Amino acid sequence: MNHNFETRAGAQAGLPGRRWIERERDRALQPHILKISTLESSRVGETLQLEGHLGGPWVEELRRSCDRVLAKSKRLTLDLAGVTFIDHEGVRLLKNLRQTNLELRNCSPFVALRLEEDVLD
Repeated sequence: MNHNFETRAGAQAGLPGRRWIERERDRALQPHILKISTLESSRVGETLQLEGHLGGPWVEELRRSCDRVLAKSKRLTLDLAGVTFIDHEGVRLLKNLRQTNLELRNCSPFVALRLEEDVLD
């Protein structure tokens, strides 16, 4: 009975409930991954679709995927609609790749803002 009172009191005070807190904790503990899929491929270009967390070890994985396409002298497009987070190294990689034959598509406002920021060495 006391548990119900605490839940109702918390809800009335605008505080998150226990289930919400547990769900958010579980989500935070999940590993951050980046899914890289080939969305389109042709003689002249390739589109890679990114979903998830562009940071940590996934930056190097994306670099290898991009290098594979660019080595074939193909035009590379990255669809960033599914990117939920990008760290400092991810920003640096995308800025460096922009100097090649690369197009960035479907950036979220968060990713676009991160790409506009200065990257310190």
